[in-house]
Amino acid sequence: MLAEQAAAHDATYVDIYTPGIGHDACQLPPNAWVNGLVLVPPSYPAHPNQLGLADAGRVVAAAIQQRLAAAPSTSATGTAGAAGTQADRTAPPRAATLPATGRADDLAVGLVALALGLGAAGLRRRT
Repeated sequence: MLAEQAAAHDATYVDIYTPGIGHDACQLPPNAWVNGLVLVPPSYPAHPNQLGLADAGRVVAAAIQQRLAAAPSTSATGTAGAAGTQADRTAPPRAATLPATGRADDLAVGLVALALGLGAAGLRRRT
């Protein structure tokens, strides 16, 4: 359902569930990426722990990198190729970016991805 809704709204669905299979709350640390009933504060039952968040950050970062690598690049003139529009030819050059709709949820998704990535980076420094 999430993938269908993402496709219907010109968004990219990133599956963070599948990489976590085998890392459920029934596993012992450090294999569990989801908290069980015994918690180490600050955490909540059945929520991702730091390892789960770090994995989600890696998966989301890889999806962003893949999307950016597949985005059409622009030349120094801002033209996306010979078939570029007048707006393409007059626009200043820019780096490839993810499509934006200008909706507030785009910002929220970007901030979540950033938070996950920063969390993953912080966990790598501690381990």
